Amino acid sequence: GPEWFRAHSTWGEFPTHDAARAALVRSWAGAARAGKSALLVASRNDDVRAMNELARAAVRSRIGEERVYATDFGERTFGVGDVLLGRERAHGGVNGDLYTLAAHRDDGRLELVRRRDKQRVVWDLHEQRAIDHGYATTSYRSQGRTVDSVFVLAASVEARRGIYVDVTRAREEVTIAYGKDEVRD
Repeated sequence: GPEWFRAHSTWGEFPTHDAARAALVRSWAGAARAGKSALLVASRNDDVRAMNELARAAVRSRIGEERVYATDFGERTFGVGDVLLGRERAHGGVNGDLYTLAAHRDDGRLELVRRRDKQRVVWDLHEQRAIDHGYATTSYRSQGRTVDSVFVLAASVEARRGIYVDVTRAREEVTIAYGKDEVRD
């Protein structure tokens, strides 16, 4: 409830939305390096895409061999060790499952490990192209997931409405950041 939230949340105000986004990803990377399960959440797809790119850069040293693939969301570079998000039902999974890329196959398929049950899956991008980086997600897609730490980028449209849903995903801590250029109150 509200008491837990007050005791376990940190708010960060930044001059701009972009600065808030970058700071949030740095905090997320620190939690991930500390071995915590951590989730980046934003309400807008463009913020999710930008946070995925920043997050991937932050964990670059852990990412192995990379290849470029055509997905439903444009060309994406996936590397061994990358966290990927399946955006459709596939291979006994559900829309929204997270995977770790274990290997590239020469036939263009991906060898993945589904994170929730450690099931090995071969993902065929010729048949199923709805896959993307999975470091950041929208508020909507975060539903049903529980992690140690949640990092929320607040934007004016959902500053109040969506944040409660986002923070309920956290077991230990919530960090919320916003830019004064977007959230004025």
